[in-house]
Formats: sequence, C-alpha cells, structure tokens
Amino acid sequence: MALNFGSFVAGFAKQGTADFEKEETMVSNLVSKSFDKWLVDGPAAHKAQRARKKSLRKQAKILASYNLSPDKVGVILEQGRADEVIKYLGGINSLTGNARKAYLEPLGGDVSNIVKFADGYEESGMTIDEVINKVGGKISGGMSLSDAFADIGQKKENTLANLLTPNVSNIVGKRKKMYESIYGKGSIESALSSATGTIETEGLGLSGQVFTPDPERSAVIEKTLDPDKDFRTASYAQGVTKNYIASLIDGGRYTQNEGLFIPPAITKKHNAITKSNLLEIVNKGIASKANTKTGNLSDESIAEINQDLKDYVDQNMNKQIVQEETRVEGLSIEDASNELNALKSKVSSKLVNKSGKPGSLAYSIWEDQYARLLVKLKRAPNIDIAKTLAFKEFQRLTKERKVLDTGISSDGDDIDMNP
Repeated sequence: MALNFGSFVAGFAKQGTADFEKEETMVSNLVSKSFDKWLVDGPAAHKAQRARKKSLRKQAKILASYNLSPDKVGVILEQGRADEVIKYLGGINSLTGNARKAYLEPLGGDVSNIVKFADGYEESGMTIDEVINKVGGKISGGMSLSDAFADIGQKKENTLANLLTPNVSNIVGKRKKMYESIYGKGSIESALSSATGTIETEGLGLSGQVFTPDPERSAVIEKTLDPDKDFRTASYAQGVTKNYIASLIDGGRYTQNEGLFIPPAITKKHNAITKSNLLEIVNKGIASKANTKTGNLSDESIAEINQDLKDYVDQNMNKQIVQEETRVEGLSIEDASNELNALKSKVSSKLVNKSGKPGSLAYSIWEDQYARLLVKLKRAPNIDIAKTLAFKEFQRLTKERKVLDTGISSDGDDIDMNP
C-alpha cells in the first residue's frame, strides 16, 4: 500500500497551525498580564521611594532646626537613628535647671555633641539635599524586556518544530506598541525597571558616632520631676504640636523663629485647613489638658492633641478630595481636556510650587488634579498610574521650559526637575 505523503504533510500543517495559534494566544496573554502587573508594581515602588525620601527630608528639617550640620544630620539618617535623636532633642525643651543639665550630661552639656567624628575629620561641604539623595538612594538594577521574556517560547527541538513556535520578540514588540499608545513611549520599560529594581544608596563617607542618654537614666530623671508625669511645659507642647501639624501637610513647616507656615495653595483647595483653625485646636487642647497647678502636660495629653489635629486634617482634606472627584467626574471630555492644558500651562509659566504668586499651585495639588483628569480622559487606568504619568509630564515640561529660558540644547543638561 503506497503512502500518501502529500496528505500527511497537509494534515500535519493543519494541526501545526492550530497549535501555533493556540500557543501564540497563550504567549500574548502572558505578555499582557506581565505588562499590567509592572504598570501597577512599578509606580507603587516609585511612590514608596518618593515617600521614603519625603520622610527623610522631614526628619532632616527637624534635626537641622537644632543647628546640627548637614554632616551630622547625614550620620544620624544613615545610621537609622533619626526618630531616636528627634525624641531625645525634643525632651530637652521640656526641662530647665538641674534637670536639663542632668539630661544633657552624657553630651557634655552641648546638643551638637550628639554626633562625634573621629580625629582628623574635615567638613564634607555637602548640603542637606545632597545628604538626602545619598542616604535615600535610587531605584536601579531593574530587568530589561529581553531579560524578562528570555526563557519564553524557546524549544530545543527539530527545525520543523521551531517553525511552528511563536516569535516571542515580535509578540512583545506588538503588545508594547499598543500599551505605549495609551501610557506613553518608554512606559513599559520604566515600569519594569522600577518593579524589578532595588534601592541602591550611596555612602556618605563619614565615620561618626551618635550619642543619646541612657533610657533608664532618663526615666529616673522624669520620675523625680513629678509623680504624675505632668512635666512637659506648655511651650514644649506648642512646639511639638506645631511640628506635628507641619508633618501632616505637604509643604508645611515650623521653626521657632518663623512659626507655623501653611502653604496658601493648601488652604485654597481645603478651605478649613487654615493656620488659625489648627492653632485653635492646639490652644484649646493645651488649656483643657494642662495641670491646673503647674500648667504642665503629660506626654499622653500631647499625643491626644496630636490625634485631634490628625482627625481634623483627615476629615477636612478627605471632604475636599471627594468634592474634587465628583467635580472632575461631571466634566465633559472637552472641559477636561481644557483643564489639562491649563495645568500644563501653569508649569510652563512657573506657577507650580511658587507660593504667593496669583494662580500658583503646590506640586501635590497640581499632580492630584492632573492625575484625576487623566483618569477621566481614560489616559490612565487608575489614580496611581496617573500620578506617575503626571510626574513624568511635569519633568518634561520643566525641562522644556528651562531649555527655552536658557536658550541651550537639552542634550546632557543636568536639570533638577524634582517637584
């Protein structure tokens, strides 16, 4: 009986084509799921790193307010002892006389001795910003697309089998083009790099020791001051609560010389978040909780005042956020597009992070409004990805503006575009 080779080949090709299409669909789905995951994990990692640096910056501001040099602030941050040192320094302000001397005794009576360098130390000349960038580090070492899909679709079989295997590189390329049409050029690589990278820090090159009092000795001192532990002065409570207010509000700050500052852009967006309203909570809290004989307060009472402040800020900011979400959702596509262009113009006109200028906005407000409009216009699937896209657009517009201002090429231009 003769073998019908033509029929055999036709049947094999038909089955091979079906298998090829099935495997191509599976690979395509895998690539899409990977892209979706990176577009969530990447911005999340980027957001966490920004939050970490923001926390370091707040700690550095508080430490610097005690006249500690950038080098000393850097050693404290690098050793992860900022919270411990800030708590210790805050305790000094509540004590006077012999109690203060005893509290400072381990430091020789001088706050600056909280950090001591080895013999031969020379000041580095670093600024606080440089210290934060080195200690905070950056995300690096992430995968490339070719690495991520290196093991997919490879088969150690004969030539005919390889002909019927999907070309993974082509599938990735097609999917990448589709996603970039939505999220922008380079968005997949950027998200992948952030999602799979690690935070690498740069050492300060400083060798120093951080000194704080022995906890047991401090406890003994506190106990001898007042059995009820109401030994925090009203002045100390004012400083602690105002510092806490500044930490709750983006762009807020407090120093003994300048007092409490709330960015006008924050008050403009959140009407109830005013300096007078927040200080009223502080003053009423201190008046109601202070010891009637000494006028002092306990740490527990100060913590309760801080909680009242947090509740007030959360309630009133969240109320405004819900109102803004509702407003944006009700915009037409045309109105939303116009608002988006207006926000871009504010960057080009230097009206972002310029407190006091008419029409200016804090970056956090600009980013929030821009991101909500991107979601409304379906240019981003959720608010987190939208904020990442907003940050990139802010960088692009800032660089474009600075290039136009200086009249030079942007190639190799080291421009600080951080909001």
